[in-house]
Amino acid sequence: MKRIDWRLTLCACVLLPVLGACGGDDGGGDEPPGSFAGQKYVLTIQYGDWLDELGGEVDDYVPKFWLDVGGSGTNYQVTMATANGDQANVQDPGVQEPCNQTVTVAASSNPYPGFSLGPTDFPLYLRHAVQPIAVQATAYDFTLVDVLPTGQATDATNSFTATLDARQIYPLFAALTPKTPERLCESILQEQRGMCMPCRDGQAYCITFSAGFLEAVANPAIAITPVATPDPACIQLE
Repeated sequence: MKRIDWRLTLCACVLLPVLGACGGDDGGGDEPPGSFAGQKYVLTIQYGDWLDELGGEVDDYVPKFWLDVGGSGTNYQVTMATANGDQANVQDPGVQEPCNQTVTVAASSNPYPGFSLGPTDFPLYLRHAVQPIAVQATAYDFTLVDVLPTGQATDATNSFTATLDARQIYPLFAALTPKTPERLCESILQEQRGMCMPCRDGQAYCITFSAGFLEAVANPAIAITPVATPDPACIQLE
């Protein structure tokens, strides 16, 4: 039987780890990182996900968000649309809202399985749950952080944040008297639910909404139809 010189084996183990001479571990740490590219997701914000009282005020109007993640590696181009569906059921993808403009925005994983989209300005169609009232608004500084599924428990950092302008959304608050953006901001302050902050034009009409504990659901079946310019009839419901 040939005698093995263990000194040579030890030397090989020290000098040639990249060849797997000592452990046969060919699964190593040099595997390329994972990616969300090529996947599609539905994000539902439920009533209990809002991190502030103001979120509950607009919960009935907030749609589901469809995310079609393109790109490669950990740098993405995400096409976004909104959908109407059962907000109590995160598995329900809903039906795409044709009155909401679709957009494609940059996002990334740094590193995977993290996920960061925004801040960006996202066009948002909001419709009253009961009355024939709808608005075309802009969700300023729209941001999603770590909302794609990883198999881990969620917390407040798996989040959505966006700022809405009271001058755009006040018609949705049917109980306001008088129905003005100023009255909306006054009511928020009087009821100690927050306050309107200065918008980009310096006028104090902007309200920031935040939600957490979010986890989108993978759904390869969704297919986003591009919407460049919503029909003006979308907000002419009466």
